[in-house]
Amino acid sequence: MSTTTLIRLPDVCSRVGLGRTAIRDRVSRKEFPAPVKLGSADNAPIAWVAAEIDDWIAAQIAKPRVQMAAPNKPTAQAAA
Repeated sequence: MSTTTLIRLPDVCSRVGLGRTAIRDRVSRKEFPAPVKLGSADNAPIAWVAAEIDDWIAAQIAKPRVQMAAPNKPTAQAAA
């Protein structure tokens, strides 16, 4: 039998390095896994499927990496 692990928003934030607002914005743009509602009430808590978050992280790692620009070195003219 397989088990599905659910994680709450603070753990999602910690895993992906994004804040609550950034996660909610990305969910609304369908750029991040949607949470599941833990009940039928309008104010029922939500959680994310841990495996879906892990898959999202893996997909981010698989994307081309951003190249950091080397810091500008002062020129001889700027130093004079």
